[in-house]
Amino acid sequence: MFQIYILSALEIALLIILPLIKFYQQSKLPRKQYIINIALLYLIWYFSYASIHEFSHMFGSWIMGTKILDYQLIPQFWNGDFKTAYVNSHFENGIQAVVSVIMPYLRDIVFLIIGFWLLIRKRINNHFLKGLILILFILSPLFDIINNYSGFVFVSFGDFKELSIRVGVLYANVIGLLFTLIATVITLRIFVLYKNHPDLSIKK
Repeated sequence: MFQIYILSALEIALLIILPLIKFYQQSKLPRKQYIINIALLYLIWYFSYASIHEFSHMFGSWIMGTKILDYQLIPQFWNGDFKTAYVNSHFENGIQAVVSVIMPYLRDIVFLIIGFWLLIRKRINNHFLKGLILILFILSPLFDIINNYSGFVFVSFGDFKELSIRVGVLYANVIGLLFTLIATVITLRIFVLYKNHPDLSIKK
């Protein structure tokens, strides 16, 4: 389990914090201002990530008519627990299990598409709002997919492990690699197109 924490910490640094720093370094904001923005955005992401992920599992169970036995969507921060969130469902068949397990990552793809559209088409000028869309709709889905898929690849743990039990290791890897590729391409495309922000001189 310790390996999971180390892997997650590295991925938070590489997929959340460093991209935010890079994004704001390209802006004309004073360093103090963009450091404050990054700190606030990180806190928003940190305190919402587990809840959004687990709610997606719950939604997948709900639409399949799966009985939900127990859940905790919000970690008990007030008790010093910053990570525990879960949904326990009683699956009557494999389809229910697959839909519930994969739903957060389908949601990730939808968020990536929405985030891409918002950042490219709306030409948002507010730096904090751009950062908020970036972290919630682009970087968080990127982290969610890569963090959970890498947990399966390196430690044989998590949602993709459960998915592999239901659909087989080959298909679990195909899905994980495909979603990782989609998330990576969209994220890189955003950073290329926003290279010259804040003037947003984006060539279509």
